[in-house]
Amino acid sequence: VTGVQTCALPISLGRRVDRRADSLADHLGLWRLLARNGRAPEVLERLKAFQRLPANPGEAIGMIEALQSFGLADRAVELALAQVAVFPYAPDLWLATAELLLQREDWTHLRQVAIGMRGETSLAGRMAAYSWYLDGRIDIALSRDLDAAADFKRIVDGATDRKSTRLNSSHA
Repeated sequence: VTGVQTCALPISLGRRVDRRADSLADHLGLWRLLARNGRAPEVLERLKAFQRLPANPGEAIGMIEALQSFGLADRAVELALAQVAVFPYAPDLWLATAELLLQREDWTHLRQVAIGMRGETSLAGRMAAYSWYLDGRIDIALSRDLDAAADFKRIVDGATDRKSTRLNSSHA
């Protein structure tokens, strides 16, 4: 990336903003370029000032990662928790949110996310095993070994239930 590109992109994006033709993806791309070119303080200021909400799960994940990368982890958590409510059908967003909370050892919010995964009908149970794994990790961190064992057993029990359901339906 040349210095000319680094200077031209903000100007080009500014024009798109003026025409309201910009997207969060445009801003994420600019922030990456600026950071690679040693302009991290400018990226941080732009991130702090940025107010637009993501338009899709991919943009939400990109914004969460950007906020976290630049030390705005509290804001990343707030955004992640809000966006799983907006895009509850997006497994990747649930995973990104859970990973952020695991890294921060935010057991209270992580438990809420695990419960939310199990209750979200649009996921059709696809995240249930992972949600029990998260509950197990939380219980281990809180020295609740018996609860953790029960959580991990639910993963195995769920897999066994799905297997027997498939076998029974194939013989019907």
